[in-house]
Amino acid sequence: MTNISKLVLCIAFFATAPFIQAQWYFELASNDSYFSDYSISSTATTAPTPTNLESFKGIRDFSYGFGCIIPFKKVDERLVDNKPAFLRLNTGLSFDNMNLRTNAHINNVGYPTNYHLAQIQGRLGVMLTQTLFSKNETVDGSKPPALALALNGGMGYNHFTAASRQGRSTATNLLHKDKEFKRGYFSYYYGAGLHFYLSKHTQLFAEYRMEQGAKIREKSKTNNEEVTETYRLNKNKLLFGLVVDLKLANRIKKQRKAKLAEMEAKVDTLTTIVNTPVPAYDDSALVARIDSIEQQLTQKPVPNQLNESSLKTDVNEQGVRYFKNFEHVTFPNNSSYFNRNSYANLFFKLTSFLQQNPNVRLQLVGYADKTGSVAYNLGISRRRANRVRDHLINTFGIAPSRIEATGAGETQQFSISNSRENRRTEIIILQD
Repeated sequence: MTNISKLVLCIAFFATAPFIQAQWYFELASNDSYFSDYSISSTATTAPTPTNLESFKGIRDFSYGFGCIIPFKKVDERLVDNKPAFLRLNTGLSFDNMNLRTNAHINNVGYPTNYHLAQIQGRLGVMLTQTLFSKNETVDGSKPPALALALNGGMGYNHFTAASRQGRSTATNLLHKDKEFKRGYFSYYYGAGLHFYLSKHTQLFAEYRMEQGAKIREKSKTNNEEVTETYRLNKNKLLFGLVVDLKLANRIKKQRKAKLAEMEAKVDTLTTIVNTPVPAYDDSALVARIDSIEQQLTQKPVPNQLNESSLKTDVNEQGVRYFKNFEHVTFPNNSSYFNRNSYANLFFKLTSFLQQNPNVRLQLVGYADKTGSVAYNLGISRRRANRVRDHLINTFGIAPSRIEATGAGETQQFSISNSRENRRTEIIILQD
């Protein structure tokens, strides 16, 4: 394959990246390549059959490649989630150069033969990743991975771009048109490696990978004799590489720029505020307002004394005015209704008191005993206070603005032994 063809293939592969949200990787590998499962057949009546084909192992070659890892997560998800995706798709291209040394034994005679092979491999597989160690907790409370184990496996298609064989005195181009040499074959691979996280978007990795190819068939004709050789080409690779999530790196860069711009804007705003001269404060309007309020307070007439001809009042230690010897309204258990006839005389006196003292308002406070739940007792205490208020407004014509009603919930402050005393509405005096 020419350099131009390789360049076109690389450009086409890179062009697909924006559509698959991929993470790119670049790798270098040392290769140990060897033949296995060798066999030979011939159309001649007496075919030379080797006992075996010795293929000398050893790391003699290097290869390089690149590809992309598809994490099935969008950039926004990878930005938030620190953990690598457990299942990822792995696809890529690699360019392998192999120099194999063999020794074919034919009729007990050894024939040293060297092969020079070059191929391009396209592969597709899956990668399983599990975090082994995490870094220290960051400012946002997350723990990014530090070291992860990756298991890799899949299929590949290998296409020979160069293939030659050299014996003691002959050299043969296996891709020559007169040769029936299988230019492509499938293979499967599996391996394991470690990923070292330099940052959220950059990783170094080391991996050991084993690959076994399908059978390769090579045919040749000499003196009306057709010889067919079959063998497998296997590889053991020790890979080192770099994984870069370019989209995530760009997103993080944009996010940092946005935060920096936001902080700079805040600093500029604070600088403007600090450098802005503060005008002298004119408090003449405030002073005039305070003087006006003081005059109003000093000139306010002292409220008239209460007219207590209807009902007597007193003030307790908390400063709350109440009716002395006053029978407050009590209620049956689990009810907000009361006997209106029993309290008719009391309400007449209360109405007279309000008419004699127009500056007085009433506060009705409802209570309940402790037999129910807290929420239920709070609700029924409010209903009891509102029931008395509605009766005073609708029956005795007291203005609604002069009566407030509220519920205090459950209590035992009025009686511990007689729970009925706690089921009441108490009437308190509010004086303007």
